[in-house]
Amino acid sequence: MPRHPGGRPSKFKTRYCQELIDYFKIPNPNPGNPQAMAYYPTMDGFCCLIGITPQTITDWCKAHEEFSQAYAIAQSYGRQQLVHGGLTEKYNSNFARFVGINIGMISEHTKAETVNQNTHSFPAGINVTFVSADRS
Repeated sequence: MPRHPGGRPSKFKTRYCQELIDYFKIPNPNPGNPQAMAYYPTMDGFCCLIGITPQTITDWCKAHEEFSQAYAIAQSYGRQQLVHGGLTEKYNSNFARFVGINIGMISEHTKAETVNQNTHSFPAGINVTFVSADRS
């Protein structure tokens, strides 16, 4: 009799591939209601829906090529929804920017240059010049 590899059996089901994509394709459940909370699908939300942890999603992506592809498609839908929601003001612009930065969709680069020995340029276009108080 073959020996069991040990550990808990996987909860993975092939249907989760399409369910993941469908979860991210769901439109706002409260369209037309300006008082309704804006809807933004997340991987954590999908995990809660099917009763798994985010680590399980990572493990499934490594173990199941079809799930890894579904994950990539779902991420694309999520990014598209974030851009659309930000442009149509469905989402607060600060929220859209914050989420975009945290999911790696947006990167911010700031650059501070020294103009001369006593003047410094800061990211907001503010130049500060340091003057010596020495009056000799």
